[in-house]
Amino acid sequence: MATGNEECADDEQSIYSSLFCPSDWDGEICWPATEANQEVTLDCPSKPWLDPSKKLYRTCGENGTWKGRAHYENCILDSFPTNPTGKFNDSTNAQLEYFSRLTMSSRITSIVGCTLSWFSLVVALGIFLHFRSLNCNRTKIHKHFFVSLLIRLTIEIVFAIDHHYSIDSDHMYKENTIRFTPILCEVFEVFREYGRFCAFSWMFIEGLYLNSLVSIAVFGKPKFLIYYLIGWAFPVPFVTAWAIAMMKTNRNRCWYSHMKSPYYWGLIEVPRNTLIAINAIFLINIVRVLVTKLRESNSGETQQVRKAVKAAIVLLPLLGIVNLFWLLPLPRPNDSRATLVIYFVVFRFFDEFQGFFVAVLYCFLNQEVRMVLRRKWSTWRNYRDPALRGYDRRTSVLTSTSDINSTRSTKQRIGSGGFEYITVTV
Repeated sequence: MATGNEECADDEQSIYSSLFCPSDWDGEICWPATEANQEVTLDCPSKPWLDPSKKLYRTCGENGTWKGRAHYENCILDSFPTNPTGKFNDSTNAQLEYFSRLTMSSRITSIVGCTLSWFSLVVALGIFLHFRSLNCNRTKIHKHFFVSLLIRLTIEIVFAIDHHYSIDSDHMYKENTIRFTPILCEVFEVFREYGRFCAFSWMFIEGLYLNSLVSIAVFGKPKFLIYYLIGWAFPVPFVTAWAIAMMKTNRNRCWYSHMKSPYYWGLIEVPRNTLIAINAIFLINIVRVLVTKLRESNSGETQQVRKAVKAAIVLLPLLGIVNLFWLLPLPRPNDSRATLVIYFVVFRFFDEFQGFFVAVLYCFLNQEVRMVLRRKWSTWRNYRDPALRGYDRRTSVLTSTSDINSTRSTKQRIGSGGFEYITVTV
């Protein structure tokens, strides 16, 4: 199969005079042989970041040579965030260079964060599923939350790998990738938005459960059927309506720039961020209850504030409050460097590493999980080294007695309002 360059050479006319510019393949399209002092007009190539309805211009000079290369920035979509003909035209070269380096660094942070979060969540989910003693209402909600995060992170990692291998050595995009495959790319986009919406829904359920636990003295068994409907079924009509709207209105490959669409904001962003906004109210109420309980304990004012702030910070990854910051508009290259760092480094860090923080705080550092893992480790050592069996048997009896007392104490704390339960083993 002939390459674009070979096809361009085959199309070259026989030139018997210096008054013709030869046909030229510029890496994207073939410019036909053109008479001197003439301007050639071609359609922009069909790429996800380009608008094929726009035009490219190139001039053949008097001596039969092309005058420079075509200006592809004229083809960039109006909604493309780095459109130099739009909002970036008032930025200096130094500002644009810093902005470009920062966005590239944030992309690397995104890949690292998604990958680390994915592996952390898989291990945490495996622990919850393997040990039946950890099965309770709280961990049941955690498991569904972990699965929803894994759906979104899996798609993000696939897109990141696809983007990495879609650029060749000449910095041109290969077309045999997901982003250039019709239907497949759109299906991946739908699953990504569904997974993200489900993650927001299960964050809302986490907040609802915790708020009920600290606010109601007598807390009955959670109605998991309602939780399942909110977590997995509630996002379906919104994502489906958005996908249909994109098929009808967005002609770009892979629905490029769909985040600028009013359908995306009305059907996706507003509903799911409303859930997070309600979670913010839950967080305020939880902190209020914590402060009230701390005051009743007659501890110092400084210690009260410190404990309340610590509890709020621990709950942030679980309730997803940081996701509200992504509703802020994209900063411009001529904004202050502090603004750019906060947006592309701090916000990106909390968003992409959320799965890692959730797995660490609510699984790996959880007292009950650590106790179960210690017992498992002791059993494994007992099996591997017969000399330790007598000692480990006595140790396991003491550990079991301690576990029973700890379980009774936990049940008593739950019955008294759930305050200690949350502050120790969320």
